[in-house]
Amino acid sequence: MFTRVASGIVFGVPALLIIDFGSPLFEIMVATASAILAWEWFRMCGGGRPKLDGIVGVGVLLAAVVCIVLAGIAPAIGVLFAGSLVMMLVIGSGPWLAAGVLYLGLPCLALLWLRSEPSSGREIVLWLIGVVWASDIGAYAAGRLIGGPRLAPKISPNKTWAGLGGGIALAAAASAALAGAMGDTSVPASVLIGPALNTTALSSAALTGTALTGAALTGAMLGATAQAGDLAESWVKRRFQVKDTGTLIPGHGGLLDRVDALLAVVAVVAVIAAIDKGVLFQWL
Repeated sequence: MFTRVASGIVFGVPALLIIDFGSPLFEIMVATASAILAWEWFRMCGGGRPKLDGIVGVGVLLAAVVCIVLAGIAPAIGVLFAGSLVMMLVIGSGPWLAAGVLYLGLPCLALLWLRSEPSSGREIVLWLIGVVWASDIGAYAAGRLIGGPRLAPKISPNKTWAGLGGGIALAAAASAALAGAMGDTSVPASVLIGPALNTTALSSAALTGTALTGAALTGAMLGATAQAGDLAESWVKRRFQVKDTGTLIPGHGGLLDRVDALLAVVAVVAVIAAIDKGVLFQWL
């Protein structure tokens, strides 16, 4: 337990500082993380030896990160899809290896895209991470303290329904708390999705009750998404008979073991923002 907490602090605090600082350190951090994630994925799905598949996959993800910085999100997504097709049709990579480029690359690009929003990108990313961490902590604590029926024993034997509920509940509370600390209080959030992305200045006053309710409901939804992302990665690991994706983070395993929930949450928020033409939750 001590090792797990200490590792979380050692890796988490610098990451938060870099998110707060922004460009260019944030882009460098995401590029580095994407390369590590790709290598772990290709080791897992490629029998422990990435070889050419892993090298090309890492190259595609790095190229996409460079592309989003220089040319924007659309060309960067194109790089990912083109790279995935090249891996399947030219190199002969299996579907799991080629799909990994999209599974990992799209959330990494989404994170860069969200952070680049000029008025509230910093707040959006910090809020996301806070909600994901709260979901992880709530699920772990409730699972240990309450226990009970298993959520998906064939995929992840240690996960329980109590853990799922605890993760969702704490994610909802954290979302409301973070919205109250960082949110745009001048707009009463009568709906979850607002008409403008933080178009007014941030205020230190308390958010309206309606806005806090919207933040909590959104946090609950993302808490469930985080648990689903965790289960999805557990299913892939069981499919390839791997306990951990790596050994980078003591007490946690690989980087992919640590950010599986974050990948899912970032993807969902980015899709919502894209559908609403760049609009995110109006209380941020």
